[in-house]
Amino acid sequence: MNAIVFLGPSLDLDAARDILPAEYRPPITRGDLDRLLARDHPPDAVGIVDGRFPHVLGVTPTEVLRALDAGVTVYGSSGVGALRAAECAPFGMVGVGAVFDAYASGRVEADDEVAAAPGSDGRLIDWRLGLADGPAGAARFLELAEQTYFAERTLDRVLVLLAAETGAEVAAHLGDLIRHKIPDAGRDDAIALLRVMAGDAG
Repeated sequence: MNAIVFLGPSLDLDAARDILPAEYRPPITRGDLDRLLARDHPPDAVGIVDGRFPHVLGVTPTEVLRALDAGVTVYGSSGVGALRAAECAPFGMVGVGAVFDAYASGRVEADDEVAAAPGSDGRLIDWRLGLADGPAGAARFLELAEQTYFAERTLDRVLVLLAAETGAEVAAHLGDLIRHKIPDAGRDDAIALLRVMAGDAG
């Protein structure tokens, strides 16, 4: 299978190549899929993991649909790939992983949940999925994170806001849990996507 994967911070390249031999490209931007379709030999499959949101224009559902119409199998997970897959799954895009499931089910709607600010120690979607069991302070932490502009949504900033309401002990415990114990959904989903692609390649 001639496969191309758009991958960024979700998973390092060496780990990705161990799972799926493919052409790996930087996070996807608007126009990248159309440029692939214009090649003399377009890919059989494209995996979309990461984008560059919000710094440049992102890949659109229309671009994905053009690729699907051209016979390319398009997979998505983790970040912008999960967003586009949730929108385009009815038309044949293959969504993979917990982040995709959260958007496809309607449990999560805001695009900025997959964006990470510098120094954030994760994304809101990762925190939401990892705190699903509801430890003390988790619900309010997520509310405060939602209310914080995504470019300023660092873990430390949200924990300071939480500590002001619940006390330092609750905030410190939750911070330790987030930093050391909850899974990295973006990474896990990227691995799952590559394994699905590898399996489909036979």
